[in-house]
Amino acid sequence: MSNANITKFVGSKEPKAKFLDYFKSHNKTILNYINSNILLTKYGRGAIQLLLSDIPSIKGRDVLLPAFMCPSVIQAIEYSGFNPVFYPLRPNLHANIEYLENVVDSNVAAVILVQYFGFESNTRELQLLCSDHGIPLIEDWSHSFLQRGSNTLAGGVGDFQIYSFWKIAACEYGGGIRCKYSCDIPRKLSRNSPMVCLRMIKDTLYTPDIFTSLPNKTTSDSFIRQHKNHNSQEHLSNDERYLAWYRENAGDYDKTIPYLSKRLLYTSAIEKIISVRRRNYQFYLDTLKNIESVTPLIGILPADTCPWVFPILLPMRSMLAPLLRESGVPLFTFGETLHPTQREFFLKNKKVYDSVMKLIDLSVCLPVHQNITLEMISFYIDRISALVNLQINK
Repeated sequence: MSNANITKFVGSKEPKAKFLDYFKSHNKTILNYINSNILLTKYGRGAIQLLLSDIPSIKGRDVLLPAFMCPSVIQAIEYSGFNPVFYPLRPNLHANIEYLENVVDSNVAAVILVQYFGFESNTRELQLLCSDHGIPLIEDWSHSFLQRGSNTLAGGVGDFQIYSFWKIAACEYGGGIRCKYSCDIPRKLSRNSPMVCLRMIKDTLYTPDIFTSLPNKTTSDSFIRQHKNHNSQEHLSNDERYLAWYRENAGDYDKTIPYLSKRLLYTSAIEKIISVRRRNYQFYLDTLKNIESVTPLIGILPADTCPWVFPILLPMRSMLAPLLRESGVPLFTFGETLHPTQREFFLKNKKVYDSVMKLIDLSVCLPVHQNITLEMISFYIDRISALVNLQINK
């Protein structure tokens, strides 16, 4: 997308009919029956950087984003030449609109809204605020690209959507940008060599017979990879964890999705993925209510949601999380490792930090992915109940 084209959009309070004349309709298949105007990238963080790099310099240099955040998004903002500015969250993980009304000004280039764990936030409320100021709203659907059934990509209220397909589908890599206004984003990205792609995909699958297994492949090893990373970094400080993350994830912002990852995405059993994830999430809800000290972050499963994980607040997390992993519970955290820019901002903005302090210190993600059975979830819940009660009764 050229700067001239996007300037026409971000410089006006409402999209005008002639805005669409600047773009050609260009459909690309995301799944074999899902069509949308989208640019595929290797990761969601690369999609954010590419989108922000096309915002013209006449706009401000601040990008507003929620304070409970993965370092990769913050890094993508800084790589694009913008300043991350954090806003507080409501207890239900929605954006604090009252706070934002007082900070949105001419210095703001864009607002990012994270749809945490695949659950839609107060998108329409925030879109009205952004439209009044002529600022694009970027919906971050990186936690789950499926939201309204099996034939539609998540989102569409905001001006742009960001996706990270590998968290739900077993494709190991894959992100994307979609524009609400059917705008084409004509940008060429560098590619990995075919042999590198093949090696990456082979490393992902349980079976070496990848070509015959693709149509039936429904599980994702990304969760296992995250679990292993947390096990190996449990003893590290926040700064050491961030540096370890940075060394592993700093590159690949300019890469497109590997070809074989795209084919895996096309052949994903979407209906099964949605059904099993929803079943597993609901089972957690029905069973964990018997453990008083463990609080689900989102206590209801809307009919249009395909969840990424089951998030909870775990008391004494710093002590219990390593014990639970050792006992066989493959939990991991989101937002625990703080980006240096984030920590510096919190020191100067206590109100913002206070709104997410519990999330950073106590939240834990439990698996709901399509390779998890109800028997496995029962085992996880039994281990959580036993360890939590043991520590409380000490």
